[in-house]
Amino acid sequence: MIWMERRSARSRYGRVRLDMFTTRHSLTQSGRAALLALSEKLGLQAPAVSPHDACWDRVPVGKLEELARSVLRAVNRPGNSEWDLPLPASNHSTPGRVVPFQDRATA
Repeated sequence: MIWMERRSARSRYGRVRLDMFTTRHSLTQSGRAALLALSEKLGLQAPAVSPHDACWDRVPVGKLEELARSVLRAVNRPGNSEWDLPLPASNHSTPGRVVPFQDRATA
């Protein structure tokens, strides 16, 4: 999820935040490097970046949408994010573990 907001109602600056805590993905080392390079390219302060989030503070309001769009593209590029949590195990291969429901008796 990427969101942006102004620092205050009439501020000339805002903040853009990438939040991956609600997903199964995390940023790889190359993904974090891409976000840092993106900030340098746009002439912004380096963000605080971790494997699960990034935050750009004091972004001029005119650059908020451009930054959010660029962050989304960078995160979705192959190799910039990876599965962080394991996929749930499937019980399809072990039918012996399936417990059948008993039929209800009808009156």
